[in-house]
Amino acid sequence: MLIKECQFCGNTGAHPAAHIFPKSLLGVGPVAFKVYRMAGREPARRSQTGVYDRQLWCNDCELASAKLESYVAPYLQSLDNYKVPWRDPQGHPIEENGRALLWSVREIDAGILHRFVLSLLWRASASQREEVRGFSLGPYQARLREALRSSEANLLDPFPYIFRHEDETNLRAGYVTPFRSRYEGVRFVTLCAGGLAFDVKMSKSPVPEFCRSLICRSEGPVLVLRHSIAETGVGRLMARRFRTGR
Repeated sequence: MLIKECQFCGNTGAHPAAHIFPKSLLGVGPVAFKVYRMAGREPARRSQTGVYDRQLWCNDCELASAKLESYVAPYLQSLDNYKVPWRDPQGHPIEENGRALLWSVREIDAGILHRFVLSLLWRASASQREEVRGFSLGPYQARLREALRSSEANLLDPFPYIFRHEDETNLRAGYVTPFRSRYEGVRFVTLCAGGLAFDVKMSKSPVPEFCRSLICRSEGPVLVLRHSIAETGVGRLMARRFRTGR
């Protein structure tokens, strides 16, 4: 086993084959886990490897990450069982054409989910694996690392996120490596995992007004916005591949 300085905690120790993208959030079977890499104008590249990185971090950091994953995975794997329609201050559900547009996730610890999502982004940025090559958080990688190393949840507040869920199909066919996106000019980074999407703010600019009511942070609640992957730019390409497994 490789012995070196850990990129995350700075201690010297044994480095395991650490998860970059956890398979446990997705399904099972021959097309259940794939990694699609989006790199500039190149076509999407698919990989069934790249799950692990032996250069990423030490055993202790991997064990801590595994605890986050083991807590979060049951909720995200069976999200429909935990979603309840979100209601406005007057008690009315947020609907579109008679269908719920916004839910809250009951029971889940918002702080643990927030830390887990940010950990995925840090791993993707820190890893040199082919599947995530070309993606970088830039100066936010170090800032995110310091926030994640701290036990103080408020240090994660500069990285709020929007949680979206494709509820029309059971998309469990892979990850799209993180890519940059914008909401009214404010920089976000988007990570898609099967039918789930997380848009994390990576900017000093304030959250755009139109989406402030959708933002999730460590103090909760956890809100989930219904969306269609096919309605997004990258989704028009990826939705077909998710559904076909190609």
